[in-house]
Amino acid sequence: MIQIILGQYLNNSAKLIILSNRNYPNVNIIVNNKNIKHFDIKSYQVNNFVLDDIISNNLYQINFVCGDKILDTINLDLTSNPFDHVLVVNCDSCYGYETGTWDLIPKNQTHMIFHLGDQIYNDHLFYSIYNEYVNNIDKNDEIKIYKKCYYHYLHHFSRNNKNSVLKNNFNLMIPDDHEILDNSINSMKNMHNYKVIKKIFTTITNQIEINLMFGKKKKVLYVEDNKNSTVYVLNYQLDFTKELFEAYNYFQYIKKYDNIIFLNRKCAGTVKNGLLNQLVFKCDPIESVDIDFLLEIKSNKKYSDKKIFILCGDYHMKNTLKYYKDDNKLLTIKNVGAINTVIDIFGVNFIPNSSIKGIELESETIRQNGFISINYSNGKIKVKDIINKKNILFHLMNSIISAKEFISMKC
Repeated sequence: MIQIILGQYLNNSAKLIILSNRNYPNVNIIVNNKNIKHFDIKSYQVNNFVLDDIISNNLYQINFVCGDKILDTINLDLTSNPFDHVLVVNCDSCYGYETGTWDLIPKNQTHMIFHLGDQIYNDHLFYSIYNEYVNNIDKNDEIKIYKKCYYHYLHHFSRNNKNSVLKNNFNLMIPDDHEILDNSINSMKNMHNYKVIKKIFTTITNQIEINLMFGKKKKVLYVEDNKNSTVYVLNYQLDFTKELFEAYNYFQYIKKYDNIIFLNRKCAGTVKNGLLNQLVFKCDPIESVDIDFLLEIKSNKKYSDKKIFILCGDYHMKNTLKYYKDDNKLLTIKNVGAINTVIDIFGVNFIPNSSIKGIELESETIRQNGFISINYSNGKIKVKDIINKKNILFHLMNSIISAKEFISMKC
């Protein structure tokens, strides 16, 4: 089994990684019937490769051949720019029943896909490994743990249509907590073994997900889309704050582009349960967005004509927040929702989290799976929800089935 994941597309080159649980020596990479490279695919390693001379307005078929066997094939349709139709997804769990939302992604063109965290739910695996090695752990055990975590990625990314989505589209991923373990877990009985296992999970997550981008990991990554005058700002680590932007001179990017989209792995806002009238959760302070800072940017005359969106992950329902002042819409925040997992079936409401006077808020919540598409028409940006219309009863049953996976977890 191998799984090919296409990464960042930059300067006519594409980053990709290949996951495999077997060795495949002397693999020929054939692009449009032309042999361009010999490559050894090594088992239980994250195999890195760069495809060069991938140019827009062309069609590409890329075959990976070992001996007389085709291991896998990538089909890239770049007759249109992949940034013409950008997709934003997050929270893809294999627990419960599959909802099939990956199948909604059109197969007749190549997209740019941003994954806003929780690409894989490793919690169950982490717990089971921790319970197995709660007393003793040695170097051989660490190798076994690494292989288990690696294979979980390989199996999870190869299931159903996700296999095709990851290898035939360009992908950038922001790791979040469930890739390792829910960040609400602060302590366990054997902290030494917990830290050893966590380091293994963190290492492999970075090798797979961060390696999809060119260059070293950055605090904030800008993906420039010159054709549509758009810059995508991916928050890998820190808050979107004024101090961060000033420290790294990021305002130079804001000035150049008509459309600015902030991509954040955490839901922006405090959530309240409408039924119980109590707070449910608040964003982690180190992984959130300074809303007032972005509202002030939009209020500034220099940026008043720009369209600014914040697209957030982590929240298992699709939610839209619109911030107004004096009848002018300043900012739109969309919590993307979960693409292929259970959703939060309880009624919740977002609490306005701005200290700026005169700010009004509109909020809308949809309890469905789906993802967000970003399109352009005459230079204007359109951000649209794509919904997988499973009914609320299905989601309730799926939540119960999924919850059974966690009931037996002890630490």
